[in-house]
Amino acid sequence: MKTQTLTLISSLLSLASAAPAAESACAAASTVTCTIITTTITTTSPLAACAATTAGGATTAAAVVTTAEAAAATTAAAAGVNIQSFTGSLGGPPPPVISTTGDRPFSVKGDTFVGSGAALGRSCDVQHNACANAANSGQLSGGVSVCDQQNNDCHASISAVAARRRHLSPRAALDLGSCADTTILFESGLDGRNTPAFIAADQDDFNHGSALNIAVIAGFICQRLDSSCKAGADATAACAQASSAAVAASQDQAAADAFNSIMGAGAAAVETSAADVVATAADLATTASAALVGVQTGIVVQTITSCT
Repeated sequence: MKTQTLTLISSLLSLASAAPAAESACAAASTVTCTIITTTITTTSPLAACAATTAGGATTAAAVVTTAEAAAATTAAAAGVNIQSFTGSLGGPPPPVISTTGDRPFSVKGDTFVGSGAALGRSCDVQHNACANAANSGQLSGGVSVCDQQNNDCHASISAVAARRRHLSPRAALDLGSCADTTILFESGLDGRNTPAFIAADQDDFNHGSALNIAVIAGFICQRLDSSCKAGADATAACAQASSAAVAASQDQAAADAFNSIMGAGAAAVETSAADVVATAADLATTASAALVGVQTGIVVQTITSCT
């Protein structure tokens, strides 16, 4: 019994002496070394990358469009374009008015013309003759009067096209004084007339009634430029030249074109040109580049704690 008691006490003393060593071992095992790593990362916004890509694409598109438009213009110039847009068809449609290049760029059935108005007028008259022949032979009801009305409408369409082009065309740098527009129109239905006649487009500065002879209207415009408008010498000289050219032309749209072209109001305009398309593409590129403005570069601070 005494021996067992001494053995138990010895065991307890051994455990007691081992406890501090165990605690030191645990403390040593729990102690770690930690390192804090800080990294700065620069990022680019996806919007900037997208905008940059769009700008580059727009620039490429402009180059492609320029090439395509130039090729189309070359092809059109070589083949010719029909500029007759009148759709009346009594007796058959008006023959095409082919526009190409050269000193006499307009042609109708082999006949060539300097101005588009004269060529379009010839096309209308050829149609009128075919219509009248059909009416006289009984192939067309209504008589020649329906052909006359169609011819009036055809000539009126020429004036409408000329007026539209006039607003799109740059005016020659003539000093017109206080007046602005010397354009002469050739239209149907003026002052109750049953045939087309001439009249000044600007009835505020040149308030004269219509006339069958363009000399009446041209002379009035020239007189007003000198007296009321106080135009420069260049404008009065140009008006005299324009009046002479108009009087020498056939008394139809060709006469109006002759006058207007010299005064700077009758030149044909290209309504859709390669320059317009390229300008649009350039605008797109500019807009895309502008999208880069204000796109800020992001800065991200990344912190990593590493313990060993």
